[in-house]
Amino acid sequence: MMYVIFFMCIAAAIGYSVYAFRERYLCRKKNEELRDRYKLLKDSIENEPDKNRARYRVAHEQEKIDAVKKRLKEKYGQKILTERKLLKEILDIEKEKAEEMAVDFSAEVHNAAEDLLLRFSQDEMISFFINLLDNAIETAAGSEEKEVGLTVGRDIQLINSKAKDSMSENEPGKEAVEKYGSGSGILEKYCEEKGLSVTYEDEENRLLTKINMIEILSLFRRTFP
Repeated sequence: MMYVIFFMCIAAAIGYSVYAFRERYLCRKKNEELRDRYKLLKDSIENEPDKNRARYRVAHEQEKIDAVKKRLKEKYGQKILTERKLLKEILDIEKEKAEEMAVDFSAEVHNAAEDLLLRFSQDEMISFFINLLDNAIETAAGSEEKEVGLTVGRDIQLINSKAKDSMSENEPGKEAVEKYGSGSGILEKYCEEKGLSVTYEDEENRLLTKINMIEILSLFRRTFP
């Protein structure tokens, strides 16, 4: 009888430890989300001369994030998702958008993506990939090929078709991309904060966006030349 009581106590202690760990984890994630929400608001308003426009952009961005999180909650409840699982759900949402716009959307996520994805909190990952893919899909929808292809590994490569006249030969690089949407300020902000570089290769009827992790040594040299 004493052995039964002993094992019951052990099981109860383990169960409580698991429960306490889960609650601490959820509390930490909630604090991260509040921190991200505050930072998004603070940075956007401080860097935008038109305060009303800045508040509108922040509210619109938060609406997109909340819509994804609502869908995840309805599907998984309070279950904690890994970074790769969260990305898969985001990609499923974007695939539905692509289908509605008659765009052929394909995506590959490799095991090597872990190092990159761990740099983002949940809200940041949703915002980053939603902005990246929304622009690509909308641009592809206006082209003849209507194709978007994403590969996520140690780096990110995104190829989307575009109308031949969507960029001018006199507006190369980032300026041209910003003109038609694929180089959003939000994407640039995240790349700067997360130690990522973003480059664009513009061809006649497609755009290749490359997002690479900047090596620690490169960051050190750039900070202390």
